[in-house]
Amino acid sequence: MKTTLVMAAMLMAAMNVGTVYAQSASPEVVDTLNNLISTSIDAQKGYRQAAQVVVLKELKGRFKKESFKRAKFAAALKTRAWEEGKIYANVDDLPVYSYNRWVDVKSAVQSQDDRAVLDSLKAGERGALKAYHDALAQLLPKHIEVLLKNQKDEIQSAYDRLNREFQQPREKK
Repeated sequence: MKTTLVMAAMLMAAMNVGTVYAQSASPEVVDTLNNLISTSIDAQKGYRQAAQVVVLKELKGRFKKESFKRAKFAAALKTRAWEEGKIYANVDDLPVYSYNRWVDVKSAVQSQDDRAVLDSLKAGERGALKAYHDALAQLLPKHIEVLLKNQKDEIQSAYDRLNREFQQPREKK
């Protein structure tokens, strides 16, 4: 039965059909996962936009990798949300959360200034770290807690790398 529900959800998601429901679970856990899905998708888009405009090739490559990593985060979170009971098949249906700082990347990208892009990415990462911190402060099933801790650690590493970029002046390549 669970396999059938998963296949139905995947089909509905591919068809971009509204909200898909599976077996019931704690609404708080599902909301937490959906919040982090939204955060991950925003981060993916932010890093992708940043990769398109930064001048330094090293940054372009790193931002593309980080964008791909955040897509993987969102996919893993969607799987967990489905297993816990509910996932939004249509990204536009996800609630908007106050932690979202990734919209600032858009304006920095328009300036095409590497420093402004780095500042915006750092702000986005701070928002993501807060979202993960708040999520981990909740009572979560162990398998979800482990997933979130691993993702938070990777986000922290990305944030630390962004901070190091400010300390290392580089020439354009």
